Amino acid sequence: MKGIKNISKGLITTIVVVVALVSVTVLAYTASSRFVSPYNGEIEFYVDNEKQSSLELTVGETTTVTAKISFDMATSGGYSGSGSGSGSGSGSGSAAETDIMPVIVNITSDNENLIITPTEDEVTYEFENNGERQNGYVTKEFTVKANSEFSDAVLTLTAALNDEYNTYDGTIRVSATKKEEKVEEKTSEEVKKINYKTLEGANQKFNVSGSERLRFRFDINYSKFKESGKVWVDGQYTDPKNYESEEGSTVIVFTKSFTDQLKAGNHTVAVTVDDGEANADFEAVNEIANPQTNDNIKLYALVFAICLLILLVYNKKEIIHLKSR
Repeated sequence: MKGIKNISKGLITTIVVVVALVSVTVLAYTASSRFVSPYNGEIEFYVDNEKQSSLELTVGETTTVTAKISFDMATSGGYSGSGSGSGSGSGSGSAAETDIMPVIVNITSDNENLIITPTEDEVTYEFENNGERQNGYVTKEFTVKANSEFSDAVLTLTAALNDEYNTYDGTIRVSATKKEEKVEEKTSEEVKKINYKTLEGANQKFNVSGSERLRFRFDINYSKFKESGKVWVDGQYTDPKNYESEEGSTVIVFTKSFTDQLKAGNHTVAVTVDDGEANADFEAVNEIANPQTNDNIKLYALVFAICLLILLVYNKKEIIHLKSR
């Protein structure tokens, strides 16, 4: 009987020890899986170390973007550290160790023509688990490429911190345009075969403030101009949106919005085609006309003449009246 009691006591002791070990293990696991509480997350986007409020891409070109994921965090401290201490917290205590927090990153877009690489990845944040509040951040580099033009796509980066304990989203607007072909400026080294004449408009004085438009007519076949013609002002290529062309031979009429930008002084205009060019000089002035000036002079002269006539008639009557006495 006494032996059975001893066996029972030993079994109970063993069970208590096992339960205690399991409890400690579960507690340690739970604590280690929740060693931080991240909050106040913020996501920013950078290109070439410059913060971006939007991304303007060129179709077909790849752009590298760096996302900075910032957050505050409260660490638990002491769960995986070494050292000894009593249950009351006295003694040497638990030493802080370096821990790692996983950050899972997903990147998506609402436009299928925006190619993102990679779209999913995991980065880690290494920190000292000392039980204190900390500020931290991780970075994730990815590339974007536009397959076609678009004006208003949205790129979204989602960061899940500490096994999705907290999740934060960051968005940025994205647009894409085609690469513009650079038009070479006309240089003096270009050799032209024919020097076409300027039929109308050469050496004119053009009033920038006036209502008339700047117009030239050149002795160039209009079909040639339509095929290969270009217009240059002061040696700079002029976009076709800044002028209108018409037949007869070739007539160029500049828009008011373009001539409003001209500075007062001498300027040159040239029209080039494959087999030659035509050149003309003109002067831009800024004269604000007063259309009432001439009318006022005429009015003053008329009033003066009437007054003079009245005075003469009056004097003549006075003379006659004096003689009649």
